[in-house]
Amino acid sequence: MSRDTNQFVVTGRLTRDPEMKYTPEGKAICQFSIACNDSDEKVNFFECQAWEKTAEIINEHFKKGQKILINQGRFNQQRWTTDDGKNMSKYVLNVQGFEFMGGKRDEDNS
Repeated sequence: MSRDTNQFVVTGRLTRDPEMKYTPEGKAICQFSIACNDSDEKVNFFECQAWEKTAEIINEHFKKGQKILINQGRFNQQRWTTDDGKNMSKYVLNVQGFEFMGGKRDEDNS
């Protein structure tokens, strides 16, 4: 029997500096967003989060404008209800693996 998988690979540039937070249990979580072009040259934006050691490395080594290859990730749907009773949701890419991608633009940001 096969299982459906939810795997995602994307290359993009960070649209803002990573933001590090910690859960009440002390687990690190890093939140950031990336922008990437699709085949039609339209820009797509993805909200991302990474946990624990992956979060710490991304927070320490990346900043706005730098390129990243997310080579292992899964989309998760986050749902909540607003104070006025509206049901809301968004998809967040849970980063499980990544690679540094260098280049002239990234070196200029260092």
